[in-house]
Amino acid sequence: MTDASTWCKVMHMANKIRGSKGTKRSSISFSQDTYSSLEEIAFEKKVSLAWLVREAVEIYLKGQKEGKNVKSV
Repeated sequence: MTDASTWCKVMHMANKIRGSKGTKRSSISFSQDTYSSLEEIAFEKKVSLAWLVREAVEIYLKGQKEGKNVKSV
């Protein structure tokens, strides 16, 4: 198997894992302090920063649906 075909197979599997439910990509800017804090937490949890942010947003949205007030900063 060549490097290119391996890469294609990996990308195909990654796309299958993510699902095809119309996922969207977004670009978000953070202050340096916030970004550093997120990097530290992601490193400690052994997850990607993107995974950490997605998880945080899902928790926030779930709280909103349940009527929980989440403090704004």
